[in-house]
Amino acid sequence: MVKQRKGTAETLVPQTSLSLGEIADALEILAGTGVILKVDDEHYEISARLFETWVSHQTSYR
Repeated sequence: MVKQRKGTAETLVPQTSLSLGEIADALEILAGTGVILKVDDEHYEISARLFETWVSHQTSYR
């Protein structure tokens, strides 16, 4: 999501070691806290620049 700022649980599966269900659960939690926005039933987008910066730094350490 950092590269494109939006995505679905399905588009995130290949980028992680998590299952589709785990990603869907995480997206719901992040949307509930306002860190990301739930655009529709499947699509999410990053709403907080601070979160985007943090994720960018986390992925650069791998």
